[in-house]
Amino acid sequence: DRWLPAWGAAPRAGGDARATSPGPVAPWRLLGHLGVAMVRPQALATGVGAVLVKVLPAMLYVTMTVHMFERLGWSEERFAEVSGGFGNLLGLAAATAAGFLAAAVGPKTVAVAANSILAASWILLAAAPSLWEHEMTIWLWFGIHEACLALVSVSLFALFMRASTPAVAATQFTASMALMNLATSFGSWLAGPVASWLDAPAAFLVAGLLQPLGAILLPDVRAGGDGPTIAG
Repeated sequence: DRWLPAWGAAPRAGGDARATSPGPVAPWRLLGHLGVAMVRPQALATGVGAVLVKVLPAMLYVTMTVHMFERLGWSEERFAEVSGGFGNLLGLAAATAAGFLAAAVGPKTVAVAANSILAASWILLAAAPSLWEHEMTIWLWFGIHEACLALVSVSLFALFMRASTPAVAATQFTASMALMNLATSFGSWLAGPVASWLDAPAAFLVAGLLQPLGAILLPDVRAGGDGPTIAG
């Protein structure tokens, strides 16, 4: 509605012109405002941190899936039971709790804590690859993976909303979500090249050591507010 006239809009009682809907904004001008908003310090730090946090979990999900089929002898039916049931329920519960936790202690705190737990689980798996033969280990890994990613994702949503510029907040938030999806897609693709260099345990170890770096870059935005504005 920023691109088109406000159809049917009428002034409030008293004819106050300031109460009318804002006029249309040209697409190229909106894109210019969006570009400025995305490179503001808080928004830029949130975007870079979110991309780094999302890439490695997506890569390891593919790595683990391939390893389960090719090395551990899992069937598609058993894999579907693990990946589509228990983990999703934990993820749903974690996402529900994440909003309350982010409001109580701050979204960065939640993201860093969940990210650290996720990285620690990868390092533990890398240190004891013999445990991968036990089905319970796989169930626990999927549960931790989904729960921690849900906590991180909701925390990132909160950070993106708080770091958005009001003039283009809806567009900026949507662009930020697209950026996260792009990072996930890149991580899934990255599993292929990494597999030619590292086996699954080594990939988990390297990822576990690198994963905390992304969360550290996230800004500590503990309260909402009007955020930055764009002149003109």
